[in-house]
Amino acid sequence: MAYSSGSYQHGSAPGPRSYVNEPTRVVYVNRKSVVLTYVLWFFLGSLGIHKFYLAQPIQGIFYLLLTGLTGLLAPVGLPWIPGGLLLLLLFKDAFTNILRVAILNAR
Repeated sequence: MAYSSGSYQHGSAPGPRSYVNEPTRVVYVNRKSVVLTYVLWFFLGSLGIHKFYLAQPIQGIFYLLLTGLTGLLAPVGLPWIPGGLLLLLLFKDAFTNILRVAILNAR
């Protein structure tokens, strides 16, 4: 790689540059709404949509899997196993959603 002689001072190695006059980049983060979180939790909670909204996609996928498993085990008479766990998690979310929103908005 060839360097022009005007780019660097004699004897200095090329490295990271500091651009003093470059404009500052501002990153806007969308604030999360507590009301929307609870609306999603109430109507689509069993699908984990509120978890996707709160930037927890792994937990959202887990909720989707529990809902699917509940549906698959219903004809056999065992939907209460994954369904019970899902209900416990949704009950926990009723109290912890507001804290998760506060943590996301504090970033």
